[in-house]
Amino acid sequence: MNRVHLICVVAAVFAGLVFETITSAQVTRERDVIYLRTEGVAMTFDVFKPANPNGIGIIKVVSGGWKSKYEKVTDDYGVPYTDHGYTVFAVMHGSQPRYQVRDIMGFMHRAVRFIRTHADRWDIDPDRMGVTGASAGGHLSLILATKGGPGDPDAKDPIDRASSAVQAAGVFFPPTDYLNWSEPGDDCVGVGKQERWQPAFGEESKTAETRQILGRHMSSIYHVSETTPPVSIIHGDADPIVPLFQSTSFKMVAEAKGVPIELTIKKGLQHGWPNKQADEVRFVKWFDQHLLAARANTYRIGTCDWSIKMQVSEESFEFAKANGLDGIQYSFDAKGNGLDLRTRENRDKVRAIVKETGVAISSLGIGLLNRVPLATTDEADRLVADCLEAMVMLKEEAADLEDRELAEKVSPKIVLLAFFGKADLNGDEERMNTVIRKLKRFAPIAEKHGFILGIESLLSEADHRRIMEGVGSPAVKVYYDTANSARMGYDIYREIESLGTENICEVHIKQDAALLGQGDIDFPRIRLLLDSMGYNGWLIIEGSKPKGMSHADATKANTKFARDCFNASP
Repeated sequence: MNRVHLICVVAAVFAGLVFETITSAQVTRERDVIYLRTEGVAMTFDVFKPANPNGIGIIKVVSGGWKSKYEKVTDDYGVPYTDHGYTVFAVMHGSQPRYQVRDIMGFMHRAVRFIRTHADRWDIDPDRMGVTGASAGGHLSLILATKGGPGDPDAKDPIDRASSAVQAAGVFFPPTDYLNWSEPGDDCVGVGKQERWQPAFGEESKTAETRQILGRHMSSIYHVSETTPPVSIIHGDADPIVPLFQSTSFKMVAEAKGVPIELTIKKGLQHGWPNKQADEVRFVKWFDQHLLAARANTYRIGTCDWSIKMQVSEESFEFAKANGLDGIQYSFDAKGNGLDLRTRENRDKVRAIVKETGVAISSLGIGLLNRVPLATTDEADRLVADCLEAMVMLKEEAADLEDRELAEKVSPKIVLLAFFGKADLNGDEERMNTVIRKLKRFAPIAEKHGFILGIESLLSEADHRRIMEGVGSPAVKVYYDTANSARMGYDIYREIESLGTENICEVHIKQDAALLGQGDIDFPRIRLLLDSMGYNGWLIIEGSKPKGMSHADATKANTKFARDCFNASP
């Protein structure tokens, strides 16, 4: 008899006690959680919970040929997801031929409903769950992604009233269309190339008419809709068992419906390969992008102190609080100007006003570099060095604070380096090379302390990339300004998507000479792009003030627009 993972139900289980094994210093394994009993068989899953969970659950379907084998669930089964804070649910199902695919699909829906209903037990968000699997596990994962949905509101069992939907999927070589297996019209619903699996398909596979019904029911490609969650697929182009055609066809349908999807084709690889786990890091990034950053009210809204004409002052924080903002981008200016962060006395004053108002220092900005260019002056070198030193002081002094929320608010990690006016680099090869050389000196300091040097300029994406690649440090990124790039004629939507969170450290939401939302920049589209790429940093309002309007009125209107558009917390 094919193994179905059976467990002996002892009194301790009835009492609700938990069987746990500590698998490492970082992960706790909870074994044999029963999500369904049927015909004397208990369907179960194991839970792998990291020491520092991020609140997101990933369902990992234990299935090969629609058989669940418990011995596959080793103590490192949750890796690499648990390494990144995800709580992993290794879900096993009743195996074929005792159970057929229709049954197994039902078991998976039940597992999701059970986990969602008991989300508090594992401290996960019931509205943000991912699923992953390979081969048959990939098939079942995409069934959940395309067919998961509301439960029966009239069900006797409250678990069956919950939704079985998932919010993202990452799968290896999944079957997606049994009616068109390796080419259009290639029926493999338990016949042809899939004949050896006929017992899993059952009686419905025995006639052409019933195969059409079953084939559509069990093929995810027919259930893709505009509401299907983001899907990432990895598939070898030499797969002799599940042809690549299955994934390319699914991708075409998903794209036509507007579903976020990516397909990674592994050249020359077949149905599985050594160290496949390393490729799951791509799924980790996919889940980071679509689950971890998809929480409601992610975006914090701030403004620049220079936009409200209150540079290096306590008043900027009071103004921000009065206008409902979360942060101030604080100027790092000439020595001795205003509340200069070079001195401990002034840093104490800034910390005090942050504590009083609750308004954070979102980041620093060295606008003075526009008049004292980094490419041509030694004074600019000293300015950047002084700023990094002040950031180090803020970080070290914040470490001594008992109030950790306050410590975070007074320890900015990003500094904007401005390249406008006299400092413009556009079209100047020699200046760009000089900037690259100088940033190479500053980047190791920034890296050491976890800081980012953000380049704000009129350069194209290609030139920004040239600088970042020339410096070769993750501490150098683009500080993206919507209006500046639009003014230069760049496709800002393509640039934002292409640069992604790997290369954008922070964003100025700006509309030249107009309030946000009243110009030609499509901010709702930008919001969708930022959501889809997993950006969860600050949005800083700069400028966006019509002539004759007060800073207070413009800020109030822009803040309201930004909150309404980007769904940020009030």
